[in-house]
Amino acid sequence: MGVLSDRLRERRERKGLKQTDVARLLKVTSQTISAYELETRQPDHAMLSKLADLYGTNVEYLLGRTDDPRPSAKAGPIPETVKDPNIAAIQRAAETLGPEQAVKVRAMMEILVPDAFEKSAAPKTDDGQ
Repeated sequence: MGVLSDRLRERRERKGLKQTDVARLLKVTSQTISAYELETRQPDHAMLSKLADLYGTNVEYLLGRTDDPRPSAKAGPIPETVKDPNIAAIQRAAETLGPEQAVKVRAMMEILVPDAFEKSAAPKTDDGQ
């Protein structure tokens, strides 16, 4: 199994929850939760955030990008100080990305604005690449 599916199962079990409990709390079917843990379906970013909150961890940990399972601080809404409509549109679009899309978009942005990204924090997919 992959990092995401393993960590989803491990965190659920650590919380003492059954798949049916998680499904009820997140208002999805137990088949959906099972599919996430069996890697037959990928949760979108919104669902990943809900799962991370429920399990008391962070999305980066679930995706295998960090080994630190502590919850992260919430980013909150886009600040009203963003005056440039292009930047505001990019931020709104970023909130809708799934995990695989986010990795691809980040890779493209690193090409366009390489100085904005740390070299050691390169994005990883579930297979570690």
